[in-house]
Order: sequence, then structure tokens, then C-alpha cells
Amino acid sequence: MFNATITGRLGNDPEMRYTNGGTPVANVSIAHNWLYRDERLVKWIRCSIWGELAEKAMTALHKGDLVKVVGTITFRTWHRQDGTSVEDVDLRVSTFEIEEPSGIAESVA
Repeated sequence: MFNATITGRLGNDPEMRYTNGGTPVANVSIAHNWLYRDERLVKWIRCSIWGELAEKAMTALHKGDLVKVVGTITFRTWHRQDGTSVEDVDLRVSTFEIEEPSGIAESVA
């Protein structure tokens, strides 16, 4: 199991879906920035937020928010119609913090 903490800005408002069993899942993408040899790099991290926390995310998170998410990295392999394999990486969020404009962090777990 891989655990990770990522800080970045939300690239979209949360998008809610439900599993066949009715479990809510909110999906967001976070832009994670870092410097490498004087070059600013950006990597988009896909995150899924499950259950009651997903419902909280729908009201608390908004595009452009600076957030810190903590969770477990999951891997999923699926096959395209042409038969090629694709491996997806997702951060399954267990907690998130919203950095308020005042500089005060609000933690949601």
C-alpha cells in the first residue's frame, strides 16, 4: 500500500457519481507544482473521495482551491477497445484540508 500527501490547486469542481451499490464517489484533479533544474513542472493527480467524505467535498471544495489531501495510491488496469492495456493511478483520499485565504487551514476527515 502506498500512502501519499499532496498539496496543490483543484483543477475542477468535484464531480459526484455513485457506485452500483449507491456509494457516493467525488472525483477531482489536483495540480501539483514543483521545480526541477530551474523549470516549473506541473503534474495532475486524479483523486477519488468516497462515502460521507465525498458528500462533504461536494460542498467544501471548489475549482482553484488550495488543498492538501492525504490518502492511498491505487492502481487499476483496464483494456481499450483496441486491446491495449492502460494503467490508471488514483489517490483515494482519506482526509483533506482547505487552505483558506486568511492562511488558516480547515481540516476535513
